[in-house]
Amino acid sequence: MTFVLALVAAAVYGVGTALQQQEARSAPAQLSLRLGLLGRLARRPTWLAGLASDVVGFGLQTAALTTGSLVIVQPVLSTNLVFGLLVTAGLAHAALTRAQVRAALAVVVGLALLLAVSHPTVHSHAPLGARTWLVMVVLVGGLAATGAAVGAASSGPRRGIALGLAASAAEALMAVIAKAFGERAGHGLTPLLRSWEPYAVIGCGLTTLLIVQSAYQVGLPLVVLPLHAVGEPLLGVAIGIGLLHERVHLAAWRAPLVMLAAWLLVAGLVVLSRGSRSRHDVSTKPTTGGRT
Repeated sequence: MTFVLALVAAAVYGVGTALQQQEARSAPAQLSLRLGLLGRLARRPTWLAGLASDVVGFGLQTAALTTGSLVIVQPVLSTNLVFGLLVTAGLAHAALTRAQVRAALAVVVGLALLLAVSHPTVHSHAPLGARTWLVMVVLVGGLAATGAAVGAASSGPRRGIALGLAASAAEALMAVIAKAFGERAGHGLTPLLRSWEPYAVIGCGLTTLLIVQSAYQVGLPLVVLPLHAVGEPLLGVAIGIGLLHERVHLAAWRAPLVMLAAWLLVAGLVVLSRGSRSRHDVSTKPTTGGRT
């Protein structure tokens, strides 16, 4: 059930990403990392439809993470690029190229091989101790904050790299908070409202949304999307293994097959992210101004 929920969440997230990217790139650069960016985008029906998809996807991701492990859910969620590419191609009335089809197959095969061979932990629980949360917030949240700060002070590819990394870190941290929220919600509404988790979801969710949209706004999908597509699942798996005591098995014959599977998955994601633009998209945008 964890795998199915994560896969459906990936499909819904893919739709949201495809709908949001073009709208975010058309916003003025001076709104980057400001709440005004979200206010401006909220007036665009296409972006709102993408946001609604993200909300549904988050609900499905939370359900998958409530008992499921990060080392399973986050790699599965990376397939949202496959679904997003299908939506983008459909909106642009463009057929997928052979390279894109091969990349999509590489992602699917790599993911299936990775999960089958590494025998990852199926179930895990969010960290209970304050020390674990502190370490995670300092490391992962610090990476997101640093990336956002560097991105705000930079331009061009460097801005895209910094915000892409910040978006990956923010969404990885959000995944752990979603896991804690889902577990707390299982104890009833009153204990949930008295806990910190729902308010962390709202605060971290808005912050993550702003960082992700600012990364899209840079208008350099060839820079941002590969980092985002690969960085988020890698950070999610690292958190699962390092802080949630989840495990993948790499002993003996498993190690080379896991490396092959990871290479197929990452290479496929990079190719898909580089080909996820419609024919009418551009790879650069002016530093000021934009469409209204």
